[in-house]
Amino acid sequence: PREPVSPYDPAVLGARRIAANPSTQLEDIASYYSGCQVDTVAAPATETRVCRQYSGATAQSCARTLSVSVSRTSSCSPGDWFAQAASGSIGLAVQCKPDLPASAQHFRVTSGGVPLAFFDVDMGTPYVFPQMVVQVPGGAWWGGGANGVWVANNRCTGGDCRLTGFIAQQYRQICIGSGGDAGDMTCTTERPFLEIYAACPAGTQSGDHIAYTTGGGGDGGSAQTTYLDKATCYAPAQQPSDYPGYDDTGAVSGSFWTVQSSRPVVGFELNPAYGPIPQMTLAYERPHTTVTESDQWDDQCPALQGDGRCAVSGAARCVDGPATRQIDGAP
Repeated sequence: PREPVSPYDPAVLGARRIAANPSTQLEDIASYYSGCQVDTVAAPATETRVCRQYSGATAQSCARTLSVSVSRTSSCSPGDWFAQAASGSIGLAVQCKPDLPASAQHFRVTSGGVPLAFFDVDMGTPYVFPQMVVQVPGGAWWGGGANGVWVANNRCTGGDCRLTGFIAQQYRQICIGSGGDAGDMTCTTERPFLEIYAACPAGTQSGDHIAYTTGGGGDGGSAQTTYLDKATCYAPAQQPSDYPGYDDTGAVSGSFWTVQSSRPVVGFELNPAYGPIPQMTLAYERPHTTVTESDQWDDQCPALQGDGRCAVSGAARCVDGPATRQIDGAP
């Protein structure tokens, strides 16, 4: 048998070196033959491409945040007595308290610029007849009642408000004539305001037009005419009653009367016999706050590439859901 040849045998190693690079082990072939040309050719670059085809819709999420800022401005400077009316040295003013309801408007009365009283008025409930809302000092009059501020015709229509204020006593003693030996002084109690009543239904008459005369005439002159209650409507009675009299206008005939109904008060008038009454009409815009809102969207949704094959197939849907929220006190 032949002896085995080791891979590390010099002959084997030499053959490997020649096979790997002949020019390093043998002489260059160009030394013996010039017809060959050695060129170095770069191998072309390779690019791996993967083709995928996909069709379908997938829900995508993104962040879109709404930031809301709220600012407030008042129609007047809070705390100021911004609207005033005057009668001589007496003043009536309303205070700026934005967004107070019409039922809680705040007023004051001054004399020569000095506050006399502060009070609230329900401007949502009109007073057909003047109501005393607060007492004030002064106005002392012999035999008179308490002095105070009276309010009537108070109302707010939307944001426009109006009221009429008076300074008067509850009543006064008005005397005419002179005292002393003559003794011809006559005193009456006079109220500052007189009611205006609604008309009576057809076929009835108000008491101030039903007269009843007592006493006799002649030289004695003792006849006296009185009237029934002005605030009541009377109908003719078919038989004698506690209310005798006749209609001094002649509109309804009758000698005796029965009570038909009460007359509602529909207004008022100043009583001339009472004397002068300071009167002030105040009109103003109800203080309010104007709320201004500014919105800013922060959109962090990714944009589609212009050369891409994807497209939005449906409208965006807010997963937080529609809601009304309070932001700095504003809905």
